[in-house]
Amino acid sequence: MELIIRAQRAQQLKAPSKADDLLEYGATAARMLKEIAEATGVPCLKTIAGLTTLIIQTVQTVRYNKDECMRMTEHTYWLICAIINICKNTEAELPPDMVRNIEQFQDTLQKLLSYVRMHVDSRLLQRVIKHMHVSSLLSDCNKAIQHALDVFGVQSHVITAVTLAEIQENAARRHQETMDVLSSKQAVLPAGTTLEDLRRSSSTLSLLPASPLIFTGRDKEQQEIITIMQNNTAARIVVLGPGGIGKTSLALSVLHDHSIVDIFGTRRYFISCDAAITADSLVSTIAKYFNLEEKLKLSNAIIGYLNRSKEPALMILDNFETPWEIPEHRSKVENFLALLANISSLSIVLTMRGIERPGNIRWTRPFLAPLEPLADDATEEIFRDITDINDDDPDLMKLLKLTDNLPLAVTLMAHLAESETCTNILSRWEQESTSLLSDGMDKISSLEKSISMSISSPRMKNTPDALELLSLLSLLPDGISEATLLQMKLPLNNVPKCRFILISTSLAYVDGQGRAKALAPIRAYTRTYHPPRNESLQSLNSYVNQLLNIWTAYYDYPSQHQIDAISKELGNIYSILDYDLQIAQDFADNNFQLVNTVISLFRIMDWMAIGSIDFLLSLGSIVKQLGNQKLLQGQILCYLGALSEIYITSRDAEKDLQDAYDCFESVGALNEQGMYCFVLPVDTW
Repeated sequence: MELIIRAQRAQQLKAPSKADDLLEYGATAARMLKEIAEATGVPCLKTIAGLTTLIIQTVQTVRYNKDECMRMTEHTYWLICAIINICKNTEAELPPDMVRNIEQFQDTLQKLLSYVRMHVDSRLLQRVIKHMHVSSLLSDCNKAIQHALDVFGVQSHVITAVTLAEIQENAARRHQETMDVLSSKQAVLPAGTTLEDLRRSSSTLSLLPASPLIFTGRDKEQQEIITIMQNNTAARIVVLGPGGIGKTSLALSVLHDHSIVDIFGTRRYFISCDAAITADSLVSTIAKYFNLEEKLKLSNAIIGYLNRSKEPALMILDNFETPWEIPEHRSKVENFLALLANISSLSIVLTMRGIERPGNIRWTRPFLAPLEPLADDATEEIFRDITDINDDDPDLMKLLKLTDNLPLAVTLMAHLAESETCTNILSRWEQESTSLLSDGMDKISSLEKSISMSISSPRMKNTPDALELLSLLSLLPDGISEATLLQMKLPLNNVPKCRFILISTSLAYVDGQGRAKALAPIRAYTRTYHPPRNESLQSLNSYVNQLLNIWTAYYDYPSQHQIDAISKELGNIYSILDYDLQIAQDFADNNFQLVNTVISLFRIMDWMAIGSIDFLLSLGSIVKQLGNQKLLQGQILCYLGALSEIYITSRDAEKDLQDAYDCFESVGALNEQGMYCFVLPVDTW
């Protein structure tokens, strides 16, 4: 009678023909596999059970290509049942080859989960279709599932029926039985390999972060790294660049690339070092990643574990600058890294802020150049991939300019644009600056946190004046040459060293003309939280005045050298004067020096026919603040009127010119009245 009942139950649990049955049976199988995982202590089984549960939950909300998603989910159900069957019928430990096959299936499930998730959100689907990512991922999923079906011997789903019926009926009993078997028998393993090794190996794959879905503009660097590893399975590579430039995303894209998976399989490790502030904590972090027990010589345990297999392995150490850049720990960190580098089957990739590579390592050539900001088209593509902005939005380019093509800033700005108009974001930026992009709580989602980490690094703290130099660079969008820095006689200790520290930490970079610059988000953050000291600002202003005072009279013609010198610094001059005007308390200070500097700039703008409309429009308020200073008022208004005619601003040029004449007349300024005649339109003479 019992056999009849069991047969009936098994018949009821035959391969489901309806979607609801599939989801129900799949969820049951996942729960059973989780129990087996807890009984055996093999982490990859628990991860597979969790991924299967997520796939089943997600596929219920799929809106696009549902048949394809359900078909692959059904195949997943068959494979889960096959794995359960294998575990149930294995009297001792799973053989190492079977563990590796199961680990590879875990990677397949991660891809399948990504594919299913894409078909929940139509916007996400549109983004990835644009990159042809969906078809590629679908092909990968189908190939991987078919490979798993072949490996596990799943000819049809019928073989799973009785197995699943028994698991449902006897789960509790078999849970205890499995634990008893594992405690009494030892697997037959290759020499030098232990059960703990298998468990550690299977757990590391579950720790891999997902590959970035939106990844644009780094194809060249990605291919460079992949090519190096294809030619050298013991590669030594460092990915350098400033915070937010996309180092981690590049490393993850490489880690999940098909050719890299083919080379390294499950021996791919991604270890974050951002909490490892000493050499000992670095060693402890890596040991914990591999589930190695605390020992007096953890470093030896790590090396021994990685050396047990001669199969190629890839280890990515993310944010490696954290333990490395502290001077008192650097030597020990480099010595430990050298031990890792001596493993002939291990490829190592570091991601680090800055432009320096650790010593004691023979890094693979050619070196990967430090990452630079994205190209304009890649920046716009990322922005459009994230948000459904109108193609003809007039403020889009202004918004993107604020990011200076820094990937983190572009991504955060795009997410803002999902719920706000570009116009509104620009308005908020005027008030909030970089804090607008720092609502996230973790390092990855906060631009301000990322910049702050670089500024508070040990190398910056050990050279305090480097931050002051960064404060000055925050006012210099066109950057500055090293020779000019030395000419300015800044009140800083060892200016060349300060410059080197900023460049080595990637808070600044050197452009093609040899000028040190800071990216726009870094400049905005620094102006807000670390403004320059008064004495440093005075040095900048003195340099500006020196540049502008190239005429001893109104109409002396400048040399070509003088014109070139001013043209290179024009953006910086606008920025410095704009900052001065914002913080000015009293224009009477220093005998109206700031106002006279603005007038000198107006002369050059008028003579050279160069200028900034935005800068012109920002100066209207100066006139009112000058009070009874009619001569200065007249000079400002005269140039505003003349330049407004040239650049067609919203100002009433004729009114400015007439008001200027009235000011000159009221103080008997005959020379200035003569100047007025030169700029007055001919038809008003």
